[in-house]
Amino acid sequence: MKKLLIALATTVTLVGPAAAANERPSMPVGDWCLFQGEYPNPMYFRAWVSDDDCGEKLTIKPDGYETYAVSCTFSHIRVHDKDAAYPYYTVSATCLRRHGSIVRYRQKVDLQEMKMKLYFKAYRREILEKAP
Repeated sequence: MKKLLIALATTVTLVGPAAAANERPSMPVGDWCLFQGEYPNPMYFRAWVSDDDCGEKLTIKPDGYETYAVSCTFSHIRVHDKDAAYPYYTVSATCLRRHGSIVRYRQKVDLQEMKMKLYFKAYRREILEKAP
């Protein structure tokens, strides 16, 4: 019985940190409406209320984000100042465009939610595939 408890404690000690390292940080998930800016400049979104009240909608999910034009999947999330009142995130994502000449690309984005508003700055686009 003593050997079983030691083996169990060792397993928990080894697996616990690895499982925690694989958890994604919490993101400002939900629907957001653009109210200022346009790509490639910083954009500012407010909390979504209704489609009637929203010209351009951004949906952030735990694993990615999408708009009417693109669907992106996060490959890496880095949290800056995670203990601050308003931490910000740098995410790497692989994106698929729904129209246009660029079909698939990799991109970095900075995100920060502050008082029901979202700062969104996309940069460092690497084209992976173009339309034929």
